[in-house]
This record gives sequence, structure tokens and C-alpha cells, in this order.
Amino acid sequence: MERCGERYGVIGVVTEDLPLIASPGMVKVQDYVTSGNATAAQLKAIGINKIILLSHYGYDVDIQKAAELSGVDIIVSSHDHSLLGTAQDINAQTGSTSTSPAYVGQGALSKGEYPKQLTNKDGDKILVVSAFEWGRWLGRLEVSFDASGKVLTGTNKSAFVSGTLAEDAALKQKVADYYAPVKAQNDVMIGTSAISFPGARGTVAPFVAGVRSVETLLGNLVSDLMQAAAKTSDNAVAAFTNGGGLRADIVSGNVTFGQALSVLPFGNTLYVMDLTGQDVIDLMESSAGKVGGGGFLQHSKELRMSYCADLTACAGTPLKAGGRVTSIEIAGQVVSIPKIYRLATNNFTAGGGDGFDVLKSACLRSGNFCRDTGIV
Repeated sequence: MERCGERYGVIGVVTEDLPLIASPGMVKVQDYVTSGNATAAQLKAIGINKIILLSHYGYDVDIQKAAELSGVDIIVSSHDHSLLGTAQDINAQTGSTSTSPAYVGQGALSKGEYPKQLTNKDGDKILVVSAFEWGRWLGRLEVSFDASGKVLTGTNKSAFVSGTLAEDAALKQKVADYYAPVKAQNDVMIGTSAISFPGARGTVAPFVAGVRSVETLLGNLVSDLMQAAAKTSDNAVAAFTNGGGLRADIVSGNVTFGQALSVLPFGNTLYVMDLTGQDVIDLMESSAGKVGGGGFLQHSKELRMSYCADLTACAGTPLKAGGRVTSIEIAGQVVSIPKIYRLATNNFTAGGGDGFDVLKSACLRSGNFCRDTGIV
């Protein structure tokens, strides 16, 4: 890009965990340093000597990799929502507004100065910045370069977004006009419920039950609906889904389309696949082992599993040596290792998302049934 007669190169790198947290399709993630340096070299070859790298790896990784980069002047860090700046400045800005009390005193969360000044592989200054999360800080870095494009200084001009500015009436009306047909669709009632289905995500330390750590009513409901749809389309006998894909509660009373969309906002499609009994055992063992990491699978009523969250207190003989799972039933029958089971899930999990490689392998197995129904 060109600004005020100066040319700047902007390149990007993304975490190698991308296939585990998203559905990138055929995209392959290359090495941070190798690809970053190669792309920076291409820009320098066409005369661009001020290069900014946008990173979705996380601040701790970025400050580690900075010394290995060549030709890069600035790293804009993201992914782990790191807050940078002096505690004094952060507290002074967040403490000046009464509209965001949760942010007051958060200077203690700072990971260091803004910008973090390091040295790249060329021996030149490289600046690393990060602007926290959810648009609450406007990251602004003022940089001076010498004639050859090397960084001289970097100054923090970031500002806390307090939300105290007056609304723009014209823009507010335009947003309302755009939202009107969306609201009409969101308000369509699709059912009623006598009970609530909590969608809390849960935490690991301290442990709080949620959709990413234990079986839940919401997870059962969504999986049951998936199984019902897949039974009609492909005669699936059970279903499961990733807890991380469930994003909101369903409260008792009338249930609207908008509420359902809030629970499942990602637009994933329904996959149906054949798994061997051994695949199912490996899958459920992997799920039980991800309780602490938030990768626990929710499942329909046709799929029942017993497992030990604490191996030291595990009684009985697990189905897999050293594993947590002690029993698995599908449609009321104990899983048989050589038997084929037709199960349903979503495209994210089917593609190996959250580290469930057994599903991706099953879909790639020659001659094995694996179909994207296209049902959202």
C-alpha cells in the first residue's frame, strides 16, 4: 500500500493450529519464519523497505520469532488478546470512564511495553504491538523510519474505546434499516421449551461445568436434532458435535430463529460418515482426554459413554490401554470393534477440527462413506 508517497508492505502469518480451530479447507499453513522471510524478501526485491507483519500466533510466539525475521519492521500481534502498555497509562485511560467498570484497573494484565522493542535477524529494530480484545482498545503506533526504511523510534498512541462518544444519528438509522429484515427473520418462533438449556462454555481452573468440558442438556439437544436430520437423509444411528460450536443458551419459553442461530452461529453443515467400532472407541477416548482442553464432544441419546475424568480414581478396565473410556453403547448395544456405524457430525469436526484426526482419516479412507449433506 502507498501512503503520503511512501510504500509499505503488509504480510500475514497464521497459527499452525488453524485446522484445529477453523475449517480452512485445502489451505496449508506454512512455517512462520520461513514463509515470513520469503515474502518479505519478495517485497524488498521490488523496492519496498517498510514491512509490517500481521500475526495470528500470539504475543509470546511473536516476540520469540522476531529475532529470526529478516526485513520485517513491525509485528502486529493477535490471537491471545495480549494487553500492552504501562500499567499507569492503562489505568489512567480505563479509569476515566464509568461506562466500562470491568476494564478499570486492568493495567495489571499488561504483558509489557507498547511497542515491545526487539532486534530482528538483520540487527535492526523490530517493534511488536498488540491491542487486547473485542475492540476495546484502538491500537495506534507512531513510527519514524530512516531513509533506508529502518525503524528509528516507535511511540504508543493507543486509546481506550470508552463508548462515551455521542451516537451518529444518521449512521444509527442506516444500521436500523439494514437490521429490520434480519430482525424479522430472527423473531420467527420455531418452537417452545418448558426448560432452559444452558450454553456456558465452562472453565478448567477452577473447574466449572460447561459445553466444552462435560455432557450437557444443550449438547444433547443439538446432537439429537442432528441425528434426526441425518437419520432421514442417510439413516445415521447417532450424532455428536463439538462443544466449542455451541455459543449461547436457550431459555425456557418461546424459541426463535435468532436464538437458534446464536447457539449455532458458524453455518456448519451436517456430515454423515461410516466409522468402525475401533474408530468410535478412539474418537470417544480422544473426547474424554480433551475435557481439560475444552474439546469434549457432545452426543445424542443413541450414543452412551462412560469414562473416568480422573485416571487415578478410575475403576474397571478401560477399552483402550491407559485410556479413560470404560464403556460405549450405540443404540443400546455395546460397540463392536469390527462393526460399521453410520454417525453424523458437522463439517468442522469431520475435517479433524479440535484434533479429532480419526474422523478426517475415516473420510479419506478409500471407499468409505463420508458425505456432506449440505444441511445447515
